[in-house]
Amino acid sequence: MLKGVINVIIDDKYMINESIKENIEVIKEGQLEIHGILTGDIYLKDNASLEHHGIINGSIYLYDNSKATLHGTINGDVINKGGTLEILGIVDEKVININGKTIINKDAIVGKERYIETVEL
Repeated sequence: MLKGVINVIIDDKYMINESIKENIEVIKEGQLEIHGILTGDIYLKDNASLEHHGIINGSIYLYDNSKATLHGTINGDVINKGGTLEILGIVDEKVININGKTIINKDAIVGKERYIETVEL
């Protein structure tokens, strides 16, 4: 798997329950749900959505009109470039809000910091 190279494109509803190593691009209102382990980056575009309950060893990129709800653990960065992001779990690295709506809920962890109240960026 090469950094930045898309291995899988999703434009429908798809669920991951196992452990896989892929970079994934979700497009055209595609919906990705993760309960397993993903090693790779996720790119959300074109009204795509992500519901995450597992582990992601990589980064997540949100673009215009995309949506991500993160309950699980992300061992990487989350970069919001125009989507709607809600964090309820753990982001091990940084959350970067460039041009979107980002909500970090009470008890979520970003970096090594636990949030004691809900914050909107």
